[in-house]
Amino acid sequence: MCWIRNCAIVLVFLVVEGFFQHTMANNDDEVLVRLEGKILDAATLKPVSAKFVYKMIPSGSVTGIRMFANENGEYLVQLQKYQKYKIEVSSEDYQPLEIELSTNNDRIIQNDFHLYKIPQKGEVFDLSDKIYFERGKFTINEASIPTLQALADIMQAHPDMKIRLEGHTDRGTLKSLFYLSENRVEEVKRYLVEVNGVNKKRIKTKAFGGTKPISNEKSAKARKQNRRVEVRVIQL
Repeated sequence: MCWIRNCAIVLVFLVVEGFFQHTMANNDDEVLVRLEGKILDAATLKPVSAKFVYKMIPSGSVTGIRMFANENGEYLVQLQKYQKYKIEVSSEDYQPLEIELSTNNDRIIQNDFHLYKIPQKGEVFDLSDKIYFERGKFTINEASIPTLQALADIMQAHPDMKIRLEGHTDRGTLKSLFYLSENRVEEVKRYLVEVNGVNKKRIKTKAFGGTKPISNEKSAKARKQNRRVEVRVIQL
């Protein structure tokens, strides 16, 4: 009879243990969200080793810091449900990337991070295609502000870096286009200096008007690409 009693005790223990494991798993499922994806070079799509920092908003307290370096560029972190986070991804020789996201009732959130390399002396930033303007205007487009903030952060992180802002317009050789491109680079410089605190001595400017279009097509998309300010590194 003793062995029956012992078996019963063991069986009860296993059932109870299984219950708690199941309950804990369910609790984890209820409060945690998987954020996963890949960290890649934006140009080559090759894996990039990176530092991954996630902070809860609005407190700004750091929830976690992870380092990811594997042959596939994959990352995985667990976040709390129904929260807002700021995610910062950084890697040596790359422009840091920052996003905000909310965890709702999702169990898995997929998000790939594409990092752009910081160009060497004489090269143009890949982020230049995100600084653009409305036709005939030189006021900074609202959509360009995150890019300018990223540029300012890079310059603060690299105090010896100096850049040249190169202004461009739609195709054409009119003198008015030259002045328009000049106003565009000066407006970007003003924003970097006055809003982001970059030393004006680190920023040179040059206007090209419509003499160096990216595209000679007449489509709206091509014209938008031509209305731009490029950022060239002249010292690093």
